[in-house]
Amino acid sequence: MTTPLERRLAAIAAAPDGPQVGAFFDYDGTVITGYSAQTFYKHRILTGDLGPIELARTALMSAQGIESAEEFAAFLELSLGAWKGRPLPEIEALGDRLFKHEIAGRLHTEVWEIVRAHKAKGHTLALASSATRFQVDPMARELDVDHVLCTPVEVVDGIITGRTSGPPLWADGKARAVRELAAQEDLDLDASFAYSNGGEDIEFLETCGNPVAVSPTRCCARMRSSRAGRSSTASRGAARCRASASSSAPPGSTARSRPRSAPASASRP
Repeated sequence: MTTPLERRLAAIAAAPDGPQVGAFFDYDGTVITGYSAQTFYKHRILTGDLGPIELARTALMSAQGIESAEEFAAFLELSLGAWKGRPLPEIEALGDRLFKHEIAGRLHTEVWEIVRAHKAKGHTLALASSATRFQVDPMARELDVDHVLCTPVEVVDGIITGRTSGPPLWADGKARAVRELAAQEDLDLDASFAYSNGGEDIEFLETCGNPVAVSPTRCCARMRSSRAGRSSTASRGAARCRASASSSAPPGSTARSRPRSAPASASRP
């Protein structure tokens, strides 16, 4: 009897060769165990950089969860404010340091094998995340992926302003970024792969002909809810989600789905 990972590798092997096929990976909870932002928050607490008021607001938002683009934008504004006025090289170095000492060790070995399989086929690889480049870039270099799609942070004269410089890559924002990259690089999305564990990533998974729901039950439930008023799209999307659920397991397990260990908001900077 084959394992879910073996079935997933077989699906990659059966895909067309060449860079026209994309492989898009969500980051937090999919490529790594847990959420990279937790490491950044831990650093701020240990260094005394996170005051009690901000800590209380962050805890409240995390407890309430994030269910809309507006809620995510509010959380992002609070998070990015911590970097306002900081030199870009300082935060880049912090991201590299936290990756080396804490985040790198949380890479799922199954993802490493899946990435290698895609690279062997000559596919175009991308990490796609609502997090910032400071969280995602170090892993992108480690995995040698071709593209990073993430929430852009505004930098003026080498100083971080504490604002974004474009739309956050949350929910449909991530899906739009995938479609834009596909148009730019002439990718065949029907032949491409998307991997995610987040219910907010339904639109992201639907961009590709080979969606892999790392947490199938949660993703399919979210899909049924979010597509209730669009029956034809819902039927197609749910069917693809069920198909991926039958042949996939979450990174870090080849037997069962890994439950999310933190609310969606915990994966944000």
